[in-house]
Amino acid sequence: GVTLLPASATGPAATDTAPAPEPTATLAAEASATLEPEVTATLGAPPTETQTAAPSLTPAPSATSTPAGTPIGSGARLAFLSDRDGQFFQVYTMAADGSDVQQLTTDAVNKWSPDWPYNGTQLAWSPDGTQLLYVADGGGSNGLDLWLIDADGANPQNLTHTPGDDIQPSWCGDGTIWFASTRISGVHQIFGTSLASLTQGLKPFNFSGTHNNPREFDPAAYPGCQRLVFTSTLDGPNELWRYWPDCEACYRKVRTYKDQNGRAEEPAVSPDGTLLAYTRVLAGATEVILANLDDRTTNTQLTSSLNNFSAQWSPDGQWLTFVSLRDGNREVYVMTLTGAQQTNLSQNAATDTDPVWQPAAP
Repeated sequence: GVTLLPASATGPAATDTAPAPEPTATLAAEASATLEPEVTATLGAPPTETQTAAPSLTPAPSATSTPAGTPIGSGARLAFLSDRDGQFFQVYTMAADGSDVQQLTTDAVNKWSPDWPYNGTQLAWSPDGTQLLYVADGGGSNGLDLWLIDADGANPQNLTHTPGDDIQPSWCGDGTIWFASTRISGVHQIFGTSLASLTQGLKPFNFSGTHNNPREFDPAAYPGCQRLVFTSTLDGPNELWRYWPDCEACYRKVRTYKDQNGRAEEPAVSPDGTLLAYTRVLAGATEVILANLDDRTTNTQLTSSLNNFSAQWSPDGQWLTFVSLRDGNREVYVMTLTGAQQTNLSQNAATDTDPVWQPAAP
């Protein structure tokens, strides 16, 4: 079965109180992100799913809208995690058609493990596609740290060196690095920083502490980088919330399946900021859903094989890569925004997971 875990399996209950944030490095969000949560006025009814073959979203480009001969996803490579070396989960890259697989890391430390009690993608490309963030053991009592390598696997370095687990990095176009961490009292919270701040040893900004949310993770930034969609347990199960620090009443749910005993998690915002891909866990099935961020009730189920998750966008916004268990183990797939051309790129007996698309072709 799918390894996605319920909220209770990965941290304290949502009724815990978040500790006050520590002094941190400066981000644009820090000065303005002071809104208190207003839950009751913004919950609304649970969204409903449209089960049609093609989504009723705008825009919703299909494979036919891409000129003939255009490489899948604009030709950029995919990074992913795999135990193809037979010993450890390492960082790999491949072309968007599954060819030209290259191993980037070789040290004897897992960069992912089925034993980790965390969902969400554990890889992130730099905005220019020349570097990768990954997650690995920091040694000693540090737990999991964020690590950095060049796109060819050179120059690995530990960036965080902090007790607690630093996971789920997201590297936005303005250089902001968002990630989840248990560094404060073991509670998952979202932090913001930059590569320069990390290399200088500055404390990350505690985004979750600004609005007193005890447990948030899966950060996904809008193109402007300071607006976020994320997973929260503020109201119980995993639900998708958004937070816009520059407007009133902009801290609210955007997708929930609470009334159906389900979960919404693993958000990914399209490159133009209009569409949302996410994972829905409902009635024993885990599927990739496509939604319009401006319409809280329009959702289209793209997959239907019970175990599909961790969708990420291609740089041209025309394709999604995701993980599927439909063939018996975790493998990397791609598909169009209509759910068409679902293609297994792995075709390998090893476990492949957490694909992320390079922002631009080399």
